[in-house]
Amino acid sequence: MYHINQDNNKMTQYKIVNRTSRKEQILNYDEFIRFMDKNSMREYTYTPIKSDNDKLQETLNQISLGILGFLFVIYTTKIIMQWI
Repeated sequence: MYHINQDNNKMTQYKIVNRTSRKEQILNYDEFIRFMDKNSMREYTYTPIKSDNDKLQETLNQISLGILGFLFVIYTTKIIMQWI
């Protein structure tokens, strides 16, 4: 579980939802740790909230992986067609 954003040392925030009442809370890492020490994990679900930089990086990674996959298919097809 990552709790410090390496780019700017900002604390990651977590969205916590009570499973029965659906009440939502947004906490930073320190508050999240204290909250989980006092409350049962079975009653809550949590997800880290991604920063804008993390979302952009993930999108760029997906685009580059798609381009690499496309180029792989094109060149593999070209090689196979030369054998035939």
